[in-house]
Amino acid sequence: MQKGDSVTDLNGHAYFVHEIKYPFAKIGHYFKYSVSGEYVFKLELVHIKDLTPVELEGYSEEEIHFLMHLAVNTNDKEWFQELAKKHESLVK
Repeated sequence: MQKGDSVTDLNGHAYFVHEIKYPFAKIGHYFKYSVSGEYVFKLELVHIKDLTPVELEGYSEEEIHFLMHLAVNTNDKEWFQELAKKHESLVK
């Protein structure tokens, strides 16, 4: 498990790994704040044993744009570059 990976928790909710500090992982997700309509970024600290890595496939262009913004907001240049390559292959 490493930064940028997709994981699920014990309840099956999907997150992304923001940071690993063994034996814990800081995981995050975005949700839409209903009053303002803005997306809010939330991080949680969870024991690694309570997470399951998952492979997400088939991103739409809109999903990749969303993830690219997430990568920028979390200062993850490597993930952003990976997503940019996926986006480029989608629009070709």
